[in-house]
Amino acid sequence: MVRRHRFLRSLRVPTARPIGHGIYGPGAFVIAILGAVLQVSPALQLDSPADFSCNVVGGEAVSIVKGQAPKSFDEATARPVDARSGDCSYRTGNSKIDTAQCCCPFWPHDADQLKPLSSLMLLPSEHSATINLMSLEARYDASVHGCVASFPFHAMNPPPHSFNTVGERIFGDMPDDDIGQRRVAVVVSGALSDPHELLSDSFRNVEQDIVNPLRRNGITVDVFYHIGYHSDGVIPAELPSWIKGLVLETPYRGVYAIRSCTNSVADEMFKQLKQRNPAGRDSAYKTMGFMQRHIFLAYRMAYTYAQEKKRDYQYVVRTRPDTKFDSTIDWLHLEQRLADVPLLIGAQTWLFNQRKSGVAVSNRCVVDDQFAVGTMDAMGAYSTVLPDLRDFVRFVQFSRPDLNGHTNERLLTAHLHYRGVNFTDIPLNWRLHATKGSPDRHHHRQ
Repeated sequence: MVRRHRFLRSLRVPTARPIGHGIYGPGAFVIAILGAVLQVSPALQLDSPADFSCNVVGGEAVSIVKGQAPKSFDEATARPVDARSGDCSYRTGNSKIDTAQCCCPFWPHDADQLKPLSSLMLLPSEHSATINLMSLEARYDASVHGCVASFPFHAMNPPPHSFNTVGERIFGDMPDDDIGQRRVAVVVSGALSDPHELLSDSFRNVEQDIVNPLRRNGITVDVFYHIGYHSDGVIPAELPSWIKGLVLETPYRGVYAIRSCTNSVADEMFKQLKQRNPAGRDSAYKTMGFMQRHIFLAYRMAYTYAQEKKRDYQYVVRTRPDTKFDSTIDWLHLEQRLADVPLLIGAQTWLFNQRKSGVAVSNRCVVDDQFAVGTMDAMGAYSTVLPDLRDFVRFVQFSRPDLNGHTNERLLTAHLHYRGVNFTDIPLNWRLHATKGSPDRHHHRQ
């Protein structure tokens, strides 16, 4: 008999070891209620709670998870919407979400069922260390390359499986660098879709906010861009030396690659969400596939570069191309935090302060998706929503009545639990769309 809610939080279901540490991951906070084995005292009794639900009682998250995750997308979507499973709806103001006064349950992480991250980075035929990339299939094949293909209109040192407009392979030479230095990879992903946004401003912001401060700490920085950009956009005539890879695609390029990669599951998933949660839906979900594709391919550029150069990165930073930080990032403090938690996710300071008095990060439905820093493996878990989607989609909580917004953030959060990575949030201050300066005479048009 459970007498106090604090004891409820202390019960943990063993899960597989998370990435980076030997403590229990987010699945450890799941409470499995099985028949009459565990009885909730009258003071904590919920009104006929659903079999898969999370509710905030006395300021604490109470998760109920009966059984295992659905075995397929069809099984997941066969479950009806249950109004008792929680209330974290997207509304004007979003006060419950922004103050972490609502919560979500997550099925236990099962490492044995996951594809190794390395298998998502490479094609099956590339697993041999001695393979010659030049000997691989020369033309684009959606059924083979859908998850890993890039389609640049402009590139420097493009990653493996880059293709031109007629589907022919593009090859690049990776630059030589000094070895034996402390290094950090920065992966920049997203889009500068506004014609007034300038790539040069993005370079300047990344250099001022990330590259230069890390260099002052004695760290060499390798930066990789995989972004959407207008084909007539201004491109600097010379690139900074710290950029080790650059892929510019026209905005919303790759829609068919996304469908091939996911077997159209992304389209079917959103169709289900719109049917189940029609009221007040936000529109950000329309960019999910493109955003997650850029995130994955930018990370894959750093991964491939590290493999090719036999280089270990201390950690990986992910940011958007249009971000400008308004206060200095304490990189030494973040490095110290990474010794305990392998993935740190940025939250605007005002949101961080509102949320910290709410439920624990591991119980929240939403983490933000604009900035993160973590170990190579942890950032791999952060970056693989899209190539994991065929299997991961069954972990989407279709039975909840509140999946009408923050769709991209909810998918990221659920995927971190799916991958079993230990994570938390950190307070930072930044602005978006901070890339609308004026071109100078050193720029040219492509």
